[in-house]
Amino acid sequence: MARAFPARAVIHSSSLAARIIRAVLFGSLALGVLVACKRTPAPAGPLAGVARTPAPTPADQTYTTRGRLESLPTPDGKQPLVVHHQTIANFLDEDGSIVGMTEHAMAFPWLSESLDLGEARPGDFVEIVFEIRWTTKPRVLLTHVRKLPPGERVELSPVVETGG
Repeated sequence: MARAFPARAVIHSSSLAARIIRAVLFGSLALGVLVACKRTPAPAGPLAGVARTPAPTPADQTYTTRGRLESLPTPDGKQPLVVHHQTIANFLDEDGSIVGMTEHAMAFPWLSESLDLGEARPGDFVEIVFEIRWTTKPRVLLTHVRKLPPGERVELSPVVETGG
């Protein structure tokens, strides 16, 4: 004769089965995501060994400007990438007011994980794109560097300050 189980035991058994099924499905999904995701290979060349930063939140502002690549970052993080860039007339402050940013040598301690310098080396004229986040880090994130074609110059004053 079959043994009867109280309704409570059946519900408990059912929820245990549901938990097992959810755990198996979640585990399969997690494994699938890990397999499907491609790791970005470590950069070669001048950025080899340099720490990279993902963009955790959308940028408050993004700026494109031109300048001269002054120095490359060191793997130990003691020297950031520095670009002497042109004046950015439309630079906004935290309140959204246009305050501009003067031409200067700007340090970029945070580099996007997708940043590739290509052929750009110190002394080259470049176009850069960087993002500003006023309330989260990284506050300033360099996302793009493109070496300008030969003969295309950028008018810059002598470097008088380094800022960021």
